[in-house]
Amino acid sequence: MSSPKPADPQRTELTRHFKACAPFLRHDTLQRVVDVIFAMVTARSVNQSDLCA
Repeated sequence: MSSPKPADPQRTELTRHFKACAPFLRHDTLQRVVDVIFAMVTARSVNQSDLCA
């Protein structure tokens, strides 16, 4: 069993920003949005990103 990776500070901050802008959305939904944005920025598909984790 591997130890969990620490949260990326950029992703955490972006999720907090989205939560402040859209407080009616759930935190896990916003985190998924942030994951998709980061995957698009790094030019990887979300599935490839999940496989690398």
